[in-house]
Amino acid sequence: MDLHITLIVKDLRKDVGSLLAYVGKRVPDKKGDPLFSGATMSSAESAVTDRYIRAAVHTLVTDIHSPLLNMEEGSGYDTEDGHIETPVFDIIVGGDRWPDSRVSPFEWTVKSFIVSYTANALLAKTAPDLAKGFADDAAMYLKSAVNFVYDKKPPTAQPYGVADMNGQVILDNDNN
Repeated sequence: MDLHITLIVKDLRKDVGSLLAYVGKRVPDKKGDPLFSGATMSSAESAVTDRYIRAAVHTLVTDIHSPLLNMEEGSGYDTEDGHIETPVFDIIVGGDRWPDSRVSPFEWTVKSFIVSYTANALLAKTAPDLAKGFADDAAMYLKSAVNFVYDKKPPTAQPYGVADMNGQVILDNDNN
């Protein structure tokens, strides 16, 4: 069974905004006031956020660098308003050795990496101390995602052995 995850950029952007709002309410600035206004996204920042989300997806695919992994970038329809297209990424990990219990944690790990990566990128210039925590989180989630891809259940045992194999070996001595 291939593992298939669809990532909707609009939903990821909302997750990043929620995370930054949560942090902004609880972390004080130098004066002791909440950072809420400085750590939340405005509608003008959506394009920048989308660019960082796209960079996070590409980083994930590049760092996993598995021949089993395929990423397709396209667009889908917004579920709230059926006629508006929204960017989506489909991540497909091939193979039939994925236990069903791994699908949901892998998807959560991928989304958490993208949200942490994007939060780090958005805060890197304005709040580097906060950004470092998100960078550390992103690194942890990326490592976990890589481990998910390369840690599969073993193949099922077959009642066959070496004695059941047949074939031939051809040695070409002309090339020596």
